[in-house]
Amino acid sequence: MNEELPKLKVKDLFKGWKVKYTSLKFNLGYHSFRRIFRSVVDPVVNVNKEVEGH
Repeated sequence: MNEELPKLKVKDLFKGWKVKYTSLKFNLGYHSFRRIFRSVVDPVVNVNKEVEGH
């Protein structure tokens, strides 16, 4: 019984770390995707606004 306890703790710790890592990776991916998306879309939108304004 005593040998199973540390193993379980390590497993839970790893599981928690994996979840944190996955959410962190997702957030980083999401923000970098948004940055790229904005850098592509914003100039196009601005050009369209200028064209419509003239």
